[in-house]
Amino acid sequence: MRDWPESKVLRLAAVIANEQRTFYAKQTRNGMEQEVALYHLAETEKDLPVPAGKLVLLAGEQWLLLETASGIMLASSSNPQHHLSAVKALASFHELSNKRSWGARLPKVPDLRDHLPALADSVLGHVDQRVKNGIFTQVDLRLLGTTRQQLSGCWHAIQAQLNSYPVALIHGDCHGGNVFLAGTRITLIDFNSIAIGPGLLDMVGLLDVAARMGNQIGNKEQLLTAYWDELLPTTRQAYGDLNAAFQVLRICRALLELEWFVLSGEDYGLRTNRELAIISSCIEGISLRFVDIASP
Repeated sequence: MRDWPESKVLRLAAVIANEQRTFYAKQTRNGMEQEVALYHLAETEKDLPVPAGKLVLLAGEQWLLLETASGIMLASSSNPQHHLSAVKALASFHELSNKRSWGARLPKVPDLRDHLPALADSVLGHVDQRVKNGIFTQVDLRLLGTTRQQLSGCWHAIQAQLNSYPVALIHGDCHGGNVFLAGTRITLIDFNSIAIGPGLLDMVGLLDVAARMGNQIGNKEQLLTAYWDELLPTTRQAYGDLNAAFQVLRICRALLELEWFVLSGEDYGLRTNRELAIISSCIEGISLRFVDIASP
């Protein structure tokens, strides 16, 4: 079904007790241990929004065998109410992950805050190297240079702001194809990028990927407000201003997306331009008080 650089997925059909069932076998090249731990946790934490899964051997190799996610795939729905319900459930997942200490019970899951200090310089340096080596083509060199200059002047402050945000167990690659809605409950799939980080980062992913794919998921401001209102007052207070936090996290997610492009080894030159443009425009839109918070 899928054979990508980071994972392989097989679709398996079976008849069990006269019932046609569909399963997915997944093998992750990096982070398999994290996903296995997550599905073990789900055996005791029934509110963890993941399908049932277990580790199995197929042809002598370890695979995760996952049941089909129940509900409507969010990317397939144009019903605004579905998207409102999904973002509310996403906020509840982030809050519940803190209440139940799910992140602390998954010791192999990386903490995004540990990744921040070298993120900007490392990612843009690798992008530049891919361009010079002819791996990334059609990259706007002027935009790359401008973005590098902008980040060099404010990354220290942006990093401080990111570190001030409340953290949760996050999906890390949250988009409409990885979110299923059944009633008011969601099921999330594809946890290659699971991490400890600000829950709002998942909302950034959901909205940015939808915009990139041209999916109509409703009014962005309305969805952000629905997510925000579902958070606890203490969580909202820790974020401060919603719109400013959203812009800061868009910068972070764009850098993480660029990092994925680099690791893939494919030609992501044109998509690189889009992420660079997001970073540049968000930096321009952020209040100068953030730039001055932690200037060296």
